[in-house]
This record gives sequence, C-alpha cells and structure tokens, in this order.
Amino acid sequence: KQQQQQHHPATNWSDAKRTYRLVLQAATTIPQLFDHVISGMVISVGALTKAVQTEAEDALVDWIRVQNNDSSRLERLGQTFLDLFRNYRGKRRVILPLLKTIDILLNKTNRGLLLLDPLLLLPVLNNNDNDATNNNRQTTTTTSSCYSTQLLDLIQMEIQRSSAGSTDVHRLFAATNVVLGLLRSTTTTTATTNKDDDTTQQQQQQQQQQQ
Repeated sequence: KQQQQQHHPATNWSDAKRTYRLVLQAATTIPQLFDHVISGMVISVGALTKAVQTEAEDALVDWIRVQNNDSSRLERLGQTFLDLFRNYRGKRRVILPLLKTIDILLNKTNRGLLLLDPLLLLPVLNNNDNDATNNNRQTTTTTSSCYSTQLLDLIQMEIQRSSAGSTDVHRLFAATNVVLGLLRSTTTTTATTNKDDDTTQQQQQQQQQQQ
C-alpha cells in the first residue's frame, strides 16, 4: 500500500487549479458527465470569490483552446449553454454566471482568434413550442439556424425578463456585453470568410489566365 501511495499520490481537491482541470478531463473522457461538468464550471466562473473565478476561468479557457480542433465537443459545449438558458429561464443564480462565462469566452483570444469563433456560425436545431388552441395539444416545429442567432434570441428573452418589474442591472449589463461580443465576433468571422472567398476566386482567375 505504501508503494502504491508513492506512485499514485492522493489528489488535493482543495487545489482549485488542479481540480478544475481534472474535472474537465473527466467531462472529455466520460460523455455522460459533460453537461453536469460544464454547468458546474459555469457557476464557478461566475462565482463571487475571485480566486475560484480565476482558476475556473483559466481551466475552461485552456480546455476550449484544446477542443477548438474538435468540432463535436465545441458543438456540445454550445448546446449545453443553450440548454442552460432554456432550463433556467429567469433564474438569476444560473443565468448571470452563464452570461459572464460566455462574455469571457467571446473576449479571450487564441492567437488573435476568438475562442468561440468556430461555433458561432454553425447550424443548430431550434425547437419552437407552440400551443395548439384547438385541441390543447403542444406541437413542436424544428428549424435550423446559426448558433449566434439562437443565442441572441435567448439573451433577448432574458433582457425582457430583467426589464420587467424590478430591473436586474447586473444581468442587463452582462447580457449587453455578450450581445456586443457576438456582434463583434460574427462580423469579424464573416469578414474573414469573405476575404478567404475573395482570395480563392483571385487564385482561380490567375490559374485560368495562366492556362
């Protein structure tokens, strides 16, 4: 037993820097834990304690940088964010940390590229629930739109809730930051895509002229 303890020292779970990275590693290797881990990370990133917030933010940012080459995990991350908006509508204890987390990820850069750039223009499913007044049944229509559009729609709903009755200034401020970050990021991504398309067309024209 002593030899095993020497080779496998016990994890110090009070060490936030190591603990958050181990938890995210578990989310990567055990798909069933993914949504729960990301939800917990969101709450930690939006925590009131600065030390906890910083360590959780750094761990999540580093994890996303590694996952940027894996579109499936990035898509699932984005879907988890959307699910949190839908499952906790109007719940400040979740929505405010969620908005703060997305704002941080939109503004953290990796070699000049926003971390969530690959995600923002991806097509995702959009479920709209409509009440059937004639037969009192609920019907669901499924359409496809880009991720940033769905995210903006959900944020708009939260802004409306915050503005109704007692105004939640902190949530409104966080929502505004995310909207501005989305607009800036999607504009940059679209401009980069158009520039790449123009470059490709010019290269094709030059090849045709040479032929």
